[in-house]
Amino acid sequence: MNIPQNCKQLHTSLAVQAEVAEKSRDLARKNCSDLASFSADRLAEITRACNVGQMGATWFVKLYGYEPHRIDMMTAEKRFKLIKGMIAGADTIKTAVTAHSRACTELTAFYPVISSAVEALDKDVDRGNAEGWLFTEAPDEATVEKQRKVYESASWFWALHARLADLQLVAEDRRIEAKELSQVTVGVLSQAIELLASIPGAPESKGESDQITEVQQQMSSAVATIDNALKTLRGMLDVAADAQRGAPAV
Repeated sequence: MNIPQNCKQLHTSLAVQAEVAEKSRDLARKNCSDLASFSADRLAEITRACNVGQMGATWFVKLYGYEPHRIDMMTAEKRFKLIKGMIAGADTIKTAVTAHSRACTELTAFYPVISSAVEALDKDVDRGNAEGWLFTEAPDEATVEKQRKVYESASWFWALHARLADLQLVAEDRRIEAKELSQVTVGVLSQAIELLASIPGAPESKGESDQITEVQQQMSSAVATIDNALKTLRGMLDVAADAQRGAPAV
């Protein structure tokens, strides 16, 4: 069993790592908080607006039995439906960001544990070196007992050290997963925005009926709502992806 030769330097190194881990944890918590309403609000808003737009397009398809309005509205109907499908799994990003936040919190909470172990080991090692028995070649029973305590303390430290390495690896894996999923979701939202822009507009009312005017306005409002919500989400995820990319290494 190896005994660290400079526990004070090791303690300082762990303190620096702990500070970096705390920054990463705080950033992960902020991302988690920022995206808390991701699925509950924005995605639901997009789905509702897509339903309004789709129903409006369906109404116009039934209303017009001639070209070109019928074909345009059939296209609009399909694209509203497609956008709903594209964003259906987008809320998984919240799960990934939450997992990263949880891993960072667990890692940060572990540093005081291993730091306490280093302090205890440091005392044993210092005491042993001061008494000159730590590396004696022919120890007596009392020295053997003291050495045993040091090796037990070192064994406990290395077990915690291995656990720390595991926690660091998990936190980094979760950070990469959240970053990559954020980037993928940004791409999906960008495609949805492009698709939305290609949806044919509802036929303009020429005074045929108030209902045509009402449905046309509903569809226009739905498109505006979807566009705003998609761009808001994309902006949030752009920030999250950049933050994850620049997160302090643990």
